[in-house]
Amino acid sequence: GVHKNNDYRVPIEIYYHPQHEENVELMAQQVGKALEFYEKTFGPYPFEQVRVVEFVYYDGMVFSDRGTIGIPEVLVWKNEAQGLGEENIIDWLTYLLAYAWWEDQMIIADVSGSMTIREALSAYASSLYQRSRRTPEMQELAKKQQMRNFFRQLGKLDFQEPALIEV
Repeated sequence: GVHKNNDYRVPIEIYYHPQHEENVELMAQQVGKALEFYEKTFGPYPFEQVRVVEFVYYDGMVFSDRGTIGIPEVLVWKNEAQGLGEENIIDWLTYLLAYAWWEDQMIIADVSGSMTIREALSAYASSLYQRSRRTPEMQELAKKQQMRNFFRQLGKLDFQEPALIEV
């Protein structure tokens, strides 16, 4: 299916499997709100549209390229949009929108630390948006969850980029 939302300065298009339409309206709304926030904070969106595309999940694979954001079905479409499930959906969408924003506006040298710059800008933009829409209690809960997830994932890493101070 295709969901189009023209309520924002930049049109939003969401391409999804017809059986996964339950979160599409939430996604369009949150991408639009994040887009407005990012434009107010960072300037005009650098592309003519925002496209969100569902695809089959392969471990660790998400992408964004020139205004197109690819998200595996398990991260957004098959996630329950209630409680922390809704927060996870919004987290992924706003992070990847920010990633698309910064990824194609910067040419970063292929050197140690380059991943850190790109990821940090995306995480920063997403965090700013999240903080703007959450109550203080929701923000505290989200930060605790983020910290738990960080340490859980840290134990799984087999590659670590050296700290910038060591470069």
